[in-house]
Amino acid sequence: MTLEEHHYRKPFSALVVGVGVLSETPSEKFYVMKLEGEPAEQLSHDYVVFYPDTLEFEKHFFKKALGSGGIRYRISMEEFVLNRDPTHLAVNGRLYEFPKRKSFDQMVLASRELVPLVRCRIT
Repeated sequence: MTLEEHHYRKPFSALVVGVGVLSETPSEKFYVMKLEGEPAEQLSHDYVVFYPDTLEFEKHFFKKALGSGGIRYRISMEEFVLNRDPTHLAVNGRLYEFPKRKSFDQMVLASRELVPLVRCRIT
């Protein structure tokens, strides 16, 4: 993972510890990630939520379609990691802070509970 909107731009690892959904759009997943070491210190968070929004191919991006008329492409970390297509270069998205009182398993959050931190790229 690399942080795009932050001065910490060195690649680092993060562990996915949970999966959740937004209460407004339950079909959309987000991923709870544990940060360790310098990235956690730089962001002042041990746990963050990653919400993927684009899948990067060799020469183009696939975005999530927001309207009902376009092609709908679901970006899944499971698909990206486990069944990786060699043309998939990266998943781009945003890291969010979330309320500390939430448990990591079966997390359901309202979008108003998420505080944007930085954009990131997972390769």
